[in-house]
Amino acid sequence: MKNQKKFIFLIFLIISFLSIIFPRKAYSQENDFEKLYQEYLTTFDEYRKTHSDYSFKKAQYLRFKTLKSQEEAFNATLTMLQKRDDLVIAFSKVLKEKLKISSEVGVPKNEPLNARIDQEVGWFNEHKEKLTSAASLENLVKDSNEAKLRFAKIQVLSYDLLATISEAKIIVLNKRTREILDRVKNKFEEIKSQDNVEDKFSTYKLQIIDRWIFESENRLIRGEEKLINAQSLIATFASKQTGDNALSLYNQSQTVLGESQLFFKEAISSLKEVIREIKIAE
Repeated sequence: MKNQKKFIFLIFLIISFLSIIFPRKAYSQENDFEKLYQEYLTTFDEYRKTHSDYSFKKAQYLRFKTLKSQEEAFNATLTMLQKRDDLVIAFSKVLKEKLKISSEVGVPKNEPLNARIDQEVGWFNEHKEKLTSAASLENLVKDSNEAKLRFAKIQVLSYDLLATISEAKIIVLNKRTREILDRVKNKFEEIKSQDNVEDKFSTYKLQIIDRWIFESENRLIRGEEKLINAQSLIATFASKQTGDNALSLYNQSQTVLGESQLFFKEAISSLKEVIREIKIAE
C-alpha cells in the first residue's frame, strides 16, 4: 500500500507540474493533450476500482483459503495488474504529448526522451500481455514485482524530463540575456565613437555606464557557470536507478538552475540601468 500511494502521488505531482510549466499552445495541440489527460484520469479511476476489488478478494482468500476464493483472488489480481499497466502507459502518453508541444525543448533533447518513453510504453504493453499467461497467484506476484522495478525507470525518466524542460527554459533566458547585452554594448560603443559624445555624456556618466555593463557581464558569466553545473547534474540522470535518487537529483538541479536564473535576472537589471543612464538627458 505504501508503494501504491507513492505511485499515485508521483503521477499527480508530475501531471500538475507539467500543467504549470508548459505555455499554452495551439488549440489542436491542447485538445490532443486534454484528450490524453482525460483518458489517463479515466484509467486512473478504473484502476482504483480494480485495486479496491483486488484488496477485498485478497482478504477473502487469506481468510477462507477455499478454491473459489483463490480463483476470485487470482482474477481480481490479474485485472488489477493489467489496469495498473494501462495506467502507466496512459501516464507515459501524457508525458510524451506534453514534451511534443513544448517549444523550449529542442530536437536534441526531444528525440532521446521520446525514444525512452516509447521504450517504456512498449515494455508495459508486453508485460500486460505476459500477465495472461500466469498460471498462479505466485506467478502474478512475480510479474507484479517486475513491473514495480520497471516503474522505477519511469520515475527516473519523469524527473529527467522535468529537469530537461527547466534547463531548456534557462537556456532560452541565457540566450536572450546574452543577445540583449551584446546589443547594449554595441550601442554604447557606437555612442562613444561619436565626435560629439562629450556634449551628451560626461566622463563620470560614461564610467557609470561602463560599470553597469561590467556588472551585467559578470552576472551573466556567473549564471552561465551555474547553468553548466546544472547541466552536469541533469546528465547523470541516466545512472539513477530509483525514483527517490532521481527526485533528490531533480531537486539539486532545480536549486542550481534557480541560482542561474537569478544571475541572469540580475544581469538584465544591470542592463536596464545602462539604458536608463543613456536615456537621461544631461
